[in-house]
Amino acid sequence: MGNAVEQAFQPLVKQLNEVEGLSVNMCALSSDYWGQEISVTGLLTGHDLILKLQEEDLGEGILLPSVMLKHGELIFLDDKTVEEVATSLKIKIFPVANVEELIDICIS
Repeated sequence: MGNAVEQAFQPLVKQLNEVEGLSVNMCALSSDYWGQEISVTGLLTGHDLILKLQEEDLGEGILLPSVMLKHGELIFLDDKTVEEVATSLKIKIFPVANVEELIDICIS
């Protein structure tokens, strides 16, 4: 997610980490794709994820805010698909549209 919302989601991450057997880490990113320090979640690209997360321990999957994708599609603003990014990072990606979806994925 963009670092503009990192503080707002800290309480939710804390609550999720209180669930036995669940560990959630939040990673705030900026966008190198746009050539500046863009920190808005909806402007992050597949390129940004690959570049910033390739050396990170990503656990069992990435919970991806669906606002990062083109409306109704599994494609980032730079035309990379979720599948391409998942393959590059060797991880499952779970797009989530709201807090309810996020919680459902975390506890299932």
